[in-house]
Amino acid sequence: MKRDRIFIETNRAGRYLSSADSRFTLQWPRNVCQTDFRMDTCMQPVDLTTFNQFCQHFTHECEGLLAVGPIIELNFEEINLLKPIQFTLPILVQPKKKNKVETPRPNPDQATMPTTPAATDPNNPLQVSTSQPSQQDLINQQQQSIFKSVLGEGNFAIHIFTNLSFQIDLNNERLVLLYSGFNDNNWHIDADLKLNDSKTHDLITTNIQYLHSRMIIVRCDKQLMPLKRLQTTIGLLEQILTQRTALFLLRHRQSNPNEICLVCCSNQRTDLVEQEIQQENYTNLNEQTKEIVLQEGQLLELRFRGNVLPIDNQQKSIPFAFNTYFPFYFETNIKEIDKYSQHLSSYFYGFIQIFSKQKVTKTTNAKDIDKKKPQIENVESDICLAELLVVLPKPPIEMPKAIQKSLPTFIGEGVLTPTLFRDMSASLNNDEWRKLARRLGVTRIRIEAIEHDFHEDAPYYMLLAWFKRVARSSDKVLILMQALVSINRWDLAQDLQSIKEDKRIEQRTLSKDGRTVSCFFFN
Repeated sequence: MKRDRIFIETNRAGRYLSSADSRFTLQWPRNVCQTDFRMDTCMQPVDLTTFNQFCQHFTHECEGLLAVGPIIELNFEEINLLKPIQFTLPILVQPKKKNKVETPRPNPDQATMPTTPAATDPNNPLQVSTSQPSQQDLINQQQQSIFKSVLGEGNFAIHIFTNLSFQIDLNNERLVLLYSGFNDNNWHIDADLKLNDSKTHDLITTNIQYLHSRMIIVRCDKQLMPLKRLQTTIGLLEQILTQRTALFLLRHRQSNPNEICLVCCSNQRTDLVEQEIQQENYTNLNEQTKEIVLQEGQLLELRFRGNVLPIDNQQKSIPFAFNTYFPFYFETNIKEIDKYSQHLSSYFYGFIQIFSKQKVTKTTNAKDIDKKKPQIENVESDICLAELLVVLPKPPIEMPKAIQKSLPTFIGEGVLTPTLFRDMSASLNNDEWRKLARRLGVTRIRIEAIEHDFHEDAPYYMLLAWFKRVARSSDKVLILMQALVSINRWDLAQDLQSIKEDKRIEQRTLSKDGRTVSCFFFN
């Protein structure tokens, strides 16, 4: 809303013309006060569309309400006026209903007559008036141009009331000026003022010596609108004018899901904001959107809850104010607090909360014994207005690498040597090594484990595993020969027997040579 500053000098008369609406004027004489002072003005406009919608939504409260003016705010220092200041306040004018008149179509069979200007006949309903626009039409056009300059071309529209008529009985009409303070939500009626209506019913002139912080002019019907209900209705109108529909948009950056962007904007700017965040490479997948009703300039706080927090979390809450024309952007990188929590989910999650301070009625017990009734106080408390889910995908789980088992070492014993086991395993065909393992007493689970760990070398390591499990007192060569015979590998059993015999002969020869050497030494 546009704001103007007025400087009133004591020894000089002056006149102020509002930049928001030229119909709102102030005029003061000389020596209006003892000292010079400044006064700021601000106007909350009320157009016919808003007024029409308000009357339709609140039919009972608006019964008998004919027109209102804008809400005027005056911000000034405490000062006593010696003389009154003349205020000219605008007020809405309901457009008259115009009956559409259809002109008769010419009959081609009849001869065309020359058109000559004729006098206006009030009894002829088919006659089309060619007179100039009336003064009321000029006033309506002036209101349209003013509202277009204040509200913008796109938001301006004029709707004709269907349930109210401009033709009012002037005897039942009442003009009322209501005032209120900045910190006062109640409206009061100033009955000491004399309000002068203009001929066109769009301007109200009055002299005010006691200035009010906020004021509004109202035209109503005496019989249908009582004064008590009028005060409540104007308070409801002010609440509707200051309310705005706001959207909270939460997006993740496409290249980095840990980077998020939260936008608080007016409902009218959603498309523009969506285009801006898409240009910044923010994705619309799994989008979070919340719509709430806020007041212009309402103070809000942004907080985090759950297992997700900004990386720079030194500031627990981020304050900001809602503004219709300036969206609020908040970009940050988030991370999880505890990576071991939410283990059943494929992502970490938390919440962004929007808080606002509001007055809440709280009942407290009386401390004094004499007081039987509890005390009711209005306490300012934090209220959560909205909550948006923040999702952070978990990194892919890395499968643990397979532990490479160290190859078992083997020291030969007699005939059974690593070389013998190598040659024997190479001679076994297909599944013969599995059959041999079963004959040697190796379990099936052990056989599968050896095959899984050693693949092509499984027959060789099966023989090693069997050799290490056999008791030392057992005849390992005999056991192996019997197992080879049971799987019909007679050739390998005979080769093993031959090697055993050769080893025995070699050991006898070595023992004889040792005896001969020892006898020679003693002789």
